[in-house]
Amino acid sequence: CSVLMDVFWLNIDGEEVLLYRCIYAPVKSNMFIMVNGKEAIVIDPNDNEEGILLLQGKNVENVHLILTHEHFDHTLGVPKIQEKFPQNDLFCQEEAGRSISSKKGNNPMLIAFVLAEQDRTDGGDRYKDFKSSYRPYVLHADEIFGESAHREICGLRFHFIHTPGHSGGSSCVELGHYVFSGDSLLKEERTILRFPEGEKEKYENITLPYLRGLGKETIIIPGHGDPFRITESKFLWD
Repeated sequence: CSVLMDVFWLNIDGEEVLLYRCIYAPVKSNMFIMVNGKEAIVIDPNDNEEGILLLQGKNVENVHLILTHEHFDHTLGVPKIQEKFPQNDLFCQEEAGRSISSKKGNNPMLIAFVLAEQDRTDGGDRYKDFKSSYRPYVLHADEIFGESAHREICGLRFHFIHTPGHSGGSSCVELGHYVFSGDSLLKEERTILRFPEGEKEKYENITLPYLRGLGKETIIIPGHGDPFRITESKFLWD
């Protein structure tokens, strides 16, 4: 499939950090990469050859993999990265960790549905191509957290918060005044809560209060779409 890459500069405590974004075209999911010497952080790995080439071109040896949640379009790049970079570790929320530990938990049903719908619209072969190349996989987290965690990775201080709703294992990742929100908050769309593992009550009682409590200077870096100021979110304060 076609891939896209672009870059953003993050200001973390007065230090400039380069953030690469790779987009998985079929459902426009974001993978984010930060490189520090021979180490790299990859958030929500997707199937993107440019991301692999970037890591190889930077002579990265050790990759720290972070998941905002367990859905297929945010995890499908993990096996390839683990194959290419044997020195790696995988970190996620504990419910996400349980889900990705089985083939059923990594089911690509949503992507298959989206591709099939696109094919019906224009007569393409996206679903057929995807089905022929898809290989089931199982993932094992090296470290998990419950409701929150602090972790220093590549010299950067991260804070992880469990934000259930979109999925049982959804989380937000704070880095300075930036928040990698996965699918817990998007700019122009409501967070989807209707998937089988979605939890509307927990989203309303846990996740929304957390998001609404973030400072107005917060920059959201979502799982789909461009970064935006939290005040630009269309549905957060409904």
